[in-house]
Amino acid sequence: MSPIRSLRSWALAGIVVVLAAAPVLRADPYEESIKNNFFLPDLIRQTHEMIGLTEDQQSTLLAAMQDVQERMAGLKENLEKEKTALAEMVKGERLDEKAVAAQAQKVMDLENKAKLVQLELLIKIKNTLTHEQQAKLREGMGKRAEMEGKLKQAMALADRIKDAGGDLSSLQDAKQQFDDLVQQGKMDEAAVLLDKTLKTLQEKAGTAK
Repeated sequence: MSPIRSLRSWALAGIVVVLAAAPVLRADPYEESIKNNFFLPDLIRQTHEMIGLTEDQQSTLLAAMQDVQERMAGLKENLEKEKTALAEMVKGERLDEKAVAAQAQKVMDLENKAKLVQLELLIKIKNTLTHEQQAKLREGMGKRAEMEGKLKQAMALADRIKDAGGDLSSLQDAKQQFDDLVQQGKMDEAAVLLDKTLKTLQEKAGTAK
């Protein structure tokens, strides 16, 4: 299997692995730092051609991902087991405080281990990328953030048009094309298409009042 195909094959699994600890990360004060300073595997998959990811880099990231998958599989199994045990322990009318606290500690310890595995992977990805590659990714992330705002606006307009009985079937091809461009990492082309679609929606919403 070529590095490119390997990269594509582990990307989806990678995002699942990274997000496995998301409930933990959402509650932590460094969430924004994680979001703004690291690069998710799915982003690398979508932009590997744009940033010029080398075969050596791809091989390094593939090995790291395989290691993470193996570690997370065991952690997830144990975490579910301990969570189930904790859920059973707290069903009674009277609880053993020390026993419940000890079981809760087991759950939290496993969650922390999962979060650490996540962070180790993100560090490995960042350290594998060159300064120039990271700069290109940050530029792309900025464009994504801008596009997210426009996407929310487009969705709101689409809902408004639907509520007014408008027909959006003509925009289905544009939606598919947009999704394809994003998946291919062609963010500039996707941005142009989004602006065009947003303008069309604004015009339709104006006539649907």
